[in-house]
Amino acid sequence: MQSVRDATISGINEQIQSMVKASEKHDDQEFFLTLVTFSCPDDIRTVFKNKNVNDVIELTENDYAPDGSTALNDAICNSIEELRASVSADLLNKDNKVVVSVFTDGWENSSQRFSHDHTAGLIKELQGTDQWTFSYIGANQDVYKISKSYNIPASNSMRYSSSVIGTQSAFRNLAATTAHYATARSQNLDVVENFINPDSDEIVDLEEEGK
Repeated sequence: MQSVRDATISGINEQIQSMVKASEKHDDQEFFLTLVTFSCPDDIRTVFKNKNVNDVIELTENDYAPDGSTALNDAICNSIEELRASVSADLLNKDNKVVVSVFTDGWENSSQRFSHDHTAGLIKELQGTDQWTFSYIGANQDVYKISKSYNIPASNSMRYSSSVIGTQSAFRNLAATTAHYATARSQNLDVVENFINPDSDEIVDLEEEGK
């Protein structure tokens, strides 16, 4: 649906701008951004990788063209493999952190390389280092059940409606989360849990807002 596609592109650009503002407010921090889009296993595409957010060019329609497949496990694990390789030297400094946000309006249905168990185990391993934070934002699915199955805390999860309004609401909340995270990091706080919901251990449920 073109209108939801436009809302997604706009939402990603809003997220980019929220990171730019966070870097300006917290001059003790640098933000680097990787964006991976995915559908079927042959269409997992890195739009940009580990790029200083101040140098990121906002997305256009040419950068995002969804279809009906969701190779979720392959997309998550491929992205982690590439990202871990590119930041391995940086993570020798324990003050450096990685945030991975999975944003999807569908559930796993077409991965060929990686299983669910492998993906969940990899996420658990990296979270255990206290340098990696994972969040899951999903529509058209039981987000609590799925995020739990991936070892992602409920407080790092958000359910939204895959409508224009719902998509806009989800990205607004994700942008606010970025601001909160940057403030916490400036206070030398680790945010492995309570990333999306800083006030409780429950998921953030926006599904009704988008109907």
